[in-house]
Amino acid sequence: MRWPRCSLWFGMWIPVIAAGCREAPPGPDVVAEISGQQVHFSEFQGYLETNAGDPEGDLEDTVASALFDGFMEECLVSRWAVDEGLVPAGAGRRAGVDAATAALSAVEVSSRRVASYYEKNRDDFHRPESVHLQQILFEDRVVAEEVRAEWDAGIPFEEIVVLYSQEGLLLGADEGDLAKDELPLIFAEAIFDLQPGEVSEIFAADYGFHLFKVTERLPAGVPALEEIEDTLWLDLQRREVAARLQALVERARRRYNVRVFERNLPFEYAGEY
Repeated sequence: MRWPRCSLWFGMWIPVIAAGCREAPPGPDVVAEISGQQVHFSEFQGYLETNAGDPEGDLEDTVASALFDGFMEECLVSRWAVDEGLVPAGAGRRAGVDAATAALSAVEVSSRRVASYYEKNRDDFHRPESVHLQQILFEDRVVAEEVRAEWDAGIPFEEIVVLYSQEGLLLGADEGDLAKDELPLIFAEAIFDLQPGEVSEIFAADYGFHLFKVTERLPAGVPALEEIEDTLWLDLQRREVAARLQALVERARRRYNVRVFERNLPFEYAGEY
């Protein structure tokens, strides 16, 4: 016969307990929470400045959502770096990401792996015919003509750049290896007609007078492994670090309780969190 009284007491206490445990809503600047750690919209704006240019720009919802997911990944990695003792609390998101990346970058890429990657992907390394190109740009045609004569006579490129740095030199650059379709159309044909050691005629453009010199011609084909081994090694290392970072993000998502407060975002969020 005492059940009704007990029921009454339960009826009185349940609302009180619920009211006492109800979580306060986050402030308007809080866009997410990672296991109790608040993430503010101002932090996301800083991320946008770095990754999207104008943080006040008009981004489509899908683009904004993808950028927000990238931001959240950095927040997760940074939180992991703090909890693992790689950086102190309050060091900042980028410091945490940089520390985590450094910790994951001790990647050993063997010569055998590089060679295997080269053999399996030979077709991907095919390059068209190209030239190694140097360019000098002057604002005055008379000076450009003087330089052309000296350059054609064999004065080194580096020496010319120094000698004429105070005489209207706008640009002196070693452009590296360039294929024909990587050159401006107005110059491409003339440049590819040059033989190694030849200096071009003067090309007049809206922004000055150009001179080009081809130092080497590279035939089309697949370069030897020795020519691109260092590049392949760096590529494989970057891929491995990226894979490790992505695996870390997945572990962090399982480790931490992540909540996104969509009502505090100025776009229709359609991301993964």
